[in-house]
Formats: sequence, structure tokens, C-alpha cells
Amino acid sequence: MTRVHGVVKIHLKDKWTWIYIPWMILLSSFSINFLIAALAAPEAGVKTGGVLSIFIYMMVTGIITMYNTFPFALGMSVRRTDYFKGTFLAALLINALTTVVLLALFLIEEKVIPEWGVSLQFFSLAFLRSFNLLELFGIFFLLLLNMFYAGFAISCLQRRFGRTGMFVFFGGLLAAGSIASYFLTANNGWMTLFGWLAEHYDLLFWWSLPLTLLYMVLSYLMMRRTTV
Repeated sequence: MTRVHGVVKIHLKDKWTWIYIPWMILLSSFSINFLIAALAAPEAGVKTGGVLSIFIYMMVTGIITMYNTFPFALGMSVRRTDYFKGTFLAALLINALTTVVLLALFLIEEKVIPEWGVSLQFFSLAFLRSFNLLELFGIFFLLLLNMFYAGFAISCLQRRFGRTGMFVFFGGLLAAGSIASYFLTANNGWMTLFGWLAEHYDLLFWWSLPLTLLYMVLSYLMMRRTTV
């Protein structure tokens, strides 16, 4: 466990990647949208998905974490298994804290300073208001963890198979997407798909859990065979 805790400390020392940059991006987006809402007509208001920036950046964190810390950890005689466990604990901690802050901002926007006094919906989006706080915690936390491990798996793929592997993977992903798009268009399935998503959007959040587990398993298997 000492080496696992050592890996956690390695990650937490990089506060810029894990904490400062994502919140700088999010707060910059919030500030811009706040100014737009303040200058716009009150009845118009602003509804924005700017809060998604921190989720997207968490994928970037997953990508660069492997690149920045994996060779250093192995150079310190850390086993791959210990590195994976330590990274998992660090991701749990940071994403749990991020979720708590997001929930606090959600409540401030919803209860304390409704729409920040300028008719701005940034953290408290309309479709999220049907969930209680426990459900919101689960949704935010699972999505953050999902995005992190999606990025981490991509980084493991690149380190394990190189540029050729990345080209084959994303080429295959693009081909699969193109084929699916063709069949949906040919069978007028887009409206059916969007209608189903609109009615069952809550299920999409919980499906991120098995996807996260899949990303974790795949990244671990690839990491075990990577070279530094």
C-alpha cells in the first residue's frame, strides 16, 4: 500500500492538471456567460452548457496523466498494478471533491442566488432539476470518472500500440459511426433515436458506470504490456 499511496501523492502534486486548469476553464466560461446574461434583456436570459467544459477536460486529464506520470512511476520501481491502483484512488478523490463543489454551485444557483440574479442557467440546468441531491452526486461523479477513464484508456492505447494502433482504432470507430449513420438515415431512424433519448436521458447517466468499468479493464490490460 505504501507504493500505492506514493502514486496518489505523485498525482496530487500536479495540482495544475487536476485542479487549477479545469476550474480556470470552467470559471472563465461562467464569467463570460455571466456577462452575456447581465448585458442581455432580463426576459431573455441565458441557458448554457458551459458546465460541460470540466467534464470534457477530465478526459484530457486522463490522457495526459498517463503520459506525465507513468514513466516516472516505473522509474521509481512502482509496479504497474500499484500505479493503476494509485491512479484509481487519485481519480476517485479528485472527482468526488469536484462533484461536491459542482453540487454546491448548483444549490447556490438554484436556491441562494436564483440564476445568479441575471437569468443565467449554468450549473442548474433544467433537465437536472428532476433529480435529488444524491442522484445528482451520482450523475456528476460517474460522468467525471467516465470521462477520466475514457481519456486514460486512449493514452494506454497509444502507449501500447503506438500511432498505428490509434489510427486503426479511430479509423474503425469512424467507419462504424458512418455505417450506423447510414442505416439510421436510410430507415428514418434519427427521430426515433432522439425521441427515445429524450424520454430515457436519465438512463444514459447510469450507463456510464459499466462503460467506466470497461475502460478501466481495457486500460489495465493494455498498461500491463506497455513499454516506458
